[in-house]
Amino acid sequence: MKTKIISRAIRKVSAAILLLFSFQTTTVIAQLPLPYSENFDAAWTTLPTASWINSFTGNREWHRNDFTTGWTSGSGSYTPAGAATTANSARFHSYDASSGNTGELITPVLDFSPAGSKTLDFWYLNTSGTDKLQVYLSTDGGATWGSSLTTPATGIVVSASWTQYSINLGSSTSNNCKIKFTATSDWGMTDIGLDNIRVVVAVPMSFVSSTTTQLNTSAVSPGSTTQEIVGIQIVTTGSASPFNATGFTFNTTGSTAPATDIQNAKLWYTVGSSVFAATTPIGSAVASPNGVFTFTSTQTLSAGNNYFWLTYDIPSGAVLNNVVDAQCTQIVMSGAGGTQVPLVTAPSGNRPIQPIYPMNNTPITTCSGIFTDAGGLAGDYGLNENFTKTFTSADGTHLRFDFTSFSTETTWDYLQIYDGPTTASPYIGIYNGTATLPPTLISSGTSMTFVFKSDGFTNKAGWSANISCMEIAPCASNPAANDNCLTATPISNLNGYCGNTSSSYLADSPGNLASVFCVGSIDNNSWLSFVADSVAVELIVMVSGCTNGDGIQAAIYETSDCLAFNLVSTCWNPYYQTNGVITASGLTVGNQYYLLVDGFDGDDCDYTVGASEGIVVTLPIELFYFNAQCSNENIIISWQTATEENNDYFTIEKSTDLIQWQPAGIVNGAGNSNSLINYSFTDQVDNSGSLYYRLKQTDYDGHFTYSQEVSVSCTSLTVEGVFPNPVENEIIITIQSKEQQTVTINIIDELGRSIELVQNANEGTSKISIDVSQLAGGLYSLLMTAEDGATVQNRFLKQ
Repeated sequence: MKTKIISRAIRKVSAAILLLFSFQTTTVIAQLPLPYSENFDAAWTTLPTASWINSFTGNREWHRNDFTTGWTSGSGSYTPAGAATTANSARFHSYDASSGNTGELITPVLDFSPAGSKTLDFWYLNTSGTDKLQVYLSTDGGATWGSSLTTPATGIVVSASWTQYSINLGSSTSNNCKIKFTATSDWGMTDIGLDNIRVVVAVPMSFVSSTTTQLNTSAVSPGSTTQEIVGIQIVTTGSASPFNATGFTFNTTGSTAPATDIQNAKLWYTVGSSVFAATTPIGSAVASPNGVFTFTSTQTLSAGNNYFWLTYDIPSGAVLNNVVDAQCTQIVMSGAGGTQVPLVTAPSGNRPIQPIYPMNNTPITTCSGIFTDAGGLAGDYGLNENFTKTFTSADGTHLRFDFTSFSTETTWDYLQIYDGPTTASPYIGIYNGTATLPPTLISSGTSMTFVFKSDGFTNKAGWSANISCMEIAPCASNPAANDNCLTATPISNLNGYCGNTSSSYLADSPGNLASVFCVGSIDNNSWLSFVADSVAVELIVMVSGCTNGDGIQAAIYETSDCLAFNLVSTCWNPYYQTNGVITASGLTVGNQYYLLVDGFDGDDCDYTVGASEGIVVTLPIELFYFNAQCSNENIIISWQTATEENNDYFTIEKSTDLIQWQPAGIVNGAGNSNSLINYSFTDQVDNSGSLYYRLKQTDYDGHFTYSQEVSVSCTSLTVEGVFPNPVENEIIITIQSKEQQTVTINIIDELGRSIELVQNANEGTSKISIDVSQLAGGLYSLLMTAEDGATVQNRFLKQ
């Protein structure tokens, strides 16, 4: 009996041990080797695979982007949809998670036992708000976690588009590692996206390339701070033994008056994000930069793209209509990164200094500046606002407002606009929401009035609009627009083509026109044609005298047979009588294009069409040549006419950016002539770097046309030629120098690697010979730097 009892007891214990052993073996998760990747494309609801961990449930869960149900409240839709490069991504839905709540997505166990540094790469998205994403590493299977590995440690915040991010995970050799992605909600309308996760054993870092960009050329205002000037992109591969960016050299070349217009220069780092943000400062601010200035740092670079940003603080006493600019001429990195000259050191563009006019009850008389909501460029408008503001042209011409941003609470917060000095002036329209920008607005007279009202519940970022003044030529004597596309009337006068949308015009809608026209029907359209002399054209349309107040609608098309139409412009249909702009792009120079003008809902309106550039027209003068060249401390502008008809005078206009033009002087014309006539004008050098000039020719009747622009640079160093090009053995650079000086020449290949030479240049013309026979074949950049910091660039092809 005892034997049987003991036997049964042994069998029970054995079964229990076997059951325990079976349970334990089924829960063991194998370590996954490196490299490891996850793109979230496999079907899943709560987990990418069974070995991942989604720490929370309900509204705090991560899901794949095609999972749109299951939350306890809210819309269940993702903003924006999609993934980085493949079909799907992982999302944390901020819309439904209360502010401050977190969601955790944890990887399977990863085997870090191979020697060497490990790198985590992933793509992330967070288009707005203050949602945050942090990354943590555990080397003990998730029992404990280290500090946040993101920069800043408080979490990655905004990235308007999918952005690659790289983190050095160190050299742990644990075979029990996990990575945790922690999202923190701001209870906003957007989500955090995560895609293309990859963990690898790193290879040593190497330098690939560097360049300088200028993505923001909008106006800055006196007293504004941290204004983006240029961006610096450094591209590397590999993440083991990463480089430090230890030095950056800049200069203020291109700025009109840096001594008075720049208070501080600062440098920032946004890791792999190509969107400027003042997040991580680099080095110390440089006070009152004027000429060459430098930053020193110990910033560790990431594998892939690294973005740095130079900003200026603009003092309150900065001079209006001056510009600020910069060049990046050198980057110093530790180790094998070495010293590099960016492939582009001086990107085109600059930032003009203009005043900011916030929304309030104060009237303004101006022809430049930026019109914003009451919060200015950086802040939001307030609650319960009720403002009326009138702008008046400072020079008696027409006001123009080009909106660059617009965001108000839909329906409840709105901007009303009137074409004149009071709210009794003709009503233009009402704008609210965030879906579209208001159209370009042009006053019929010299004033425009704005009314803004907000409720007491929600405020938003408001708006920003660039202000300018423009001349509109009076009606010229011209043939009427034609009723049919095949016989469209050519625009033969650049400024002041006049017409109407009379009911005498019949609807002409051949081929596929109706399907590519504006929303609505074609009622009484007519046709004009023009030949493009630029890849883009802007047409100004002034509308008046509409019978019903509905206005006109218009668009530009390309067609070879008036049957198959291709829309090449914006489709302008404001639904009421107002002035505006039609822009076309992607044009082919020399091709014919067609402008369709139609009365909205059959309205009978008068209109005037003008264009500042982009259209070939018959000019009242035949310009034989137009030149600008340096002469001592002056710039000599010279031109010659072959014929003139009713030519009253020439206005010489100059610009530093091809955007803002200022009159430099006036020279009387000859009236009528069939003989060659030479003209000249002398302007003073103002040390603005490159200058641009154009002629504005004005007739006796007030009509005017513009010539093509010419450029001139009177800096201490210019390049007159690089010969031969392509080259096999020796290249000869011909330079013009204002004085005897030392010139530093950098020869830069397509990978950004540089060879530096120092040569002496005599006053006047010098020829410098360089042996390039040992260079590999390919395209090279020449960067020449004078003693005063002036730089010039050129290129040559090595065969």
